[in-house]
Amino acid sequence: MPKKPCYILFADKWLPTRLRGRMMSRLVRCAYNQNTYNNVYRHERTLTDFEGVVLKNYLAQLVPSPSILDIGCGSGVPYGQYLVENQCKLTGIDISQAQIEKAKKNLPASTT
Repeated sequence: MPKKPCYILFADKWLPTRLRGRMMSRLVRCAYNQNTYNNVYRHERTLTDFEGVVLKNYLAQLVPSPSILDIGCGSGVPYGQYLVENQCKLTGIDISQAQIEKAKKNLPASTT
């Protein structure tokens, strides 16, 4: 199946809201599938100190080895990685099949 081109629409105010949402969803999916997002923003990203504290405090409130659904898991790094390293049973879903494949590679013990 040939790839459809991705377009970014800047002046989208004339579009009905439902179309804007669909276009944004397609834009995000295209960016993920073509690795634009991962290569530009998330490349080898690690947790910030603040994110680490937030996740640590969040996990402290849960039962041991909780099952967590990560909606919009992307490549699984850094959040999914942190959760798996802290004995969470992680299931990830994402709109991008390319990101799901990366998550499977990055976090083989999780479910995607």
